[in-house]
Amino acid sequence: MLYEVSGSPMVSEELPFVDVSGVYADAVTWAVGQGYVQGTGDGKFRPPASVTRQEFAAMLYRPAGKPTVSGQELHYFFDWSEIT
Repeated sequence: MLYEVSGSPMVSEELPFVDVSGVYADAVTWAVGQGYVQGTGDGKFRPPASVTRQEFAAMLYRPAGKPTVSGQELHYFFDWSEIT
């Protein structure tokens, strides 16, 4: 989604994950280069896995420069106690 909103820019970097191919390869490679995603740490991305709200927040937080947050707003979410 972020890749498409950014105009689907050309990607010249090598795909860093062994489990991504096809139409998602450029988008995932671009997202790594922008700091949005990091993969699972074992050379994989796990494309079929669902993205949690917490993971998506982290994707936006990292490229924003990791701004200071208080976390006081977390109690508004029903699953706040599960957030790590």
